[in-house]
Amino acid sequence: MPQPTLTLTPRKSALLAGHDNRLDLLVRVQGPELPPGTVCERPPLTVALVLDRSGSMSGPPLEEAARCARFVLDGLRPTDRAALLTYDDRVDLLVPPSSLDRRSEFDRALRGLSSGGATDLHGGWRRAADALRAEASAETLSRVILLSDGCANRGIVEPQAIAAECRELVESGVTTSTYGLGDRFNEDLMVEMARAGQGNSYYGETAEDLMDPFREELELLNALFARGLELEVEPAEGVRVELLNDYATLGSGRWRLPDLAYASEAWAMLRVHVPRALADEGLDRESNSLVGVRLRYRDLGGMHLSTEAARLGLPSVPVEAFSSIAEDPAVQRRVSELEAARLQLSARRAALEGDWGSVEEILSEIQRLGVDNVWIRNVERELKLLARRRDRSQFSKEARYAALKMRSRLASLEDSAEDLELDGPAFLRRKPAQGKRPEARR
Repeated sequence: MPQPTLTLTPRKSALLAGHDNRLDLLVRVQGPELPPGTVCERPPLTVALVLDRSGSMSGPPLEEAARCARFVLDGLRPTDRAALLTYDDRVDLLVPPSSLDRRSEFDRALRGLSSGGATDLHGGWRRAADALRAEASAETLSRVILLSDGCANRGIVEPQAIAAECRELVESGVTTSTYGLGDRFNEDLMVEMARAGQGNSYYGETAEDLMDPFREELELLNALFARGLELEVEPAEGVRVELLNDYATLGSGRWRLPDLAYASEAWAMLRVHVPRALADEGLDRESNSLVGVRLRYRDLGGMHLSTEAARLGLPSVPVEAFSSIAEDPAVQRRVSELEAARLQLSARRAALEGDWGSVEEILSEIQRLGVDNVWIRNVERELKLLARRRDRSQFSKEARYAALKMRSRLASLEDSAEDLELDGPAFLRRKPAQGKRPEARR
């Protein structure tokens, strides 16, 4: 079984002698490529589809949710299982976890969906998670896929309390992905549930936009190489390291990375602070190292594995030599995307306060970051359209999900500033708008 490849790329290949140094370090974790014609072998998957049927889902939204559920069922493999639940202020287990030879039961249940009532989001999620937990094992994948178009207003509604339960269920082998629809759902709740539940979070502006994120999720699950990735960073004495991504912290110097697909790259950007005294010692590759990085993960059979530690050592050079060293373009690009994500969240806060003047100023800063980055430029244009409409709710959601994507996306092995992977696997694409299907325009 091949291992993921772990590499370290500094923004510059040397330290500046005589100064405190701040060094950006790109950590790449790359999955192997599948041989041509090979189908990815993964463990059996059990999916619980949990659909909001509250009153606001009446008509096209509920019809599209049913269509997306059929799409997921169509994309499962014969060894997989599925369950179907709906919720308003009452939760119904329409089809318990079952093999796919009971497909007619799923189709009959989906044809009979009707809307009405309030939104016990937690109750729907919890019943699905408990149903999956009853049969979860280390040799299988179990995922709750939760869809909602509104705010939780029945049962447990506090985001942190719900997220804590999602985190707890991961220990039992059950992960959670969330799908928001429209402009009324609570994006902070949905994102935090998926983050704690080690799944993914998506949204669609309209019912027609929902299919694209379902396709992305299914393609990712079918291409999975490793899960439960944990990055461990051990700096040299006196060196301080901070993480620029927004990954969950597991302890001192330990962070959770996204699940890894074949022919993809999970990554983290570390900012390494080296005091002058250490820089002047001239740490290099032949002696000590600035930082050591190790990856721990589980293969698809549930076995716990780890890589050898990758270590970075750099020479110290005087200012003239340091100034002549070119910056690595991949590190530059990822740092720009992380800064754009930070600014998007700042713009979101300003929009929620109705401060559109500040929003426009922040978008101008993002525009400058996009001069050499097509994706940042495209995202800024989409946000500018929403800002011109003074659409507070939709701006909030698009900025939240765009920032999430820029801070935690899987990248392609040939990631570049110009190729946005729009023709590649759905989970590698860099769309201009997270809430719109690629062919749609505002």
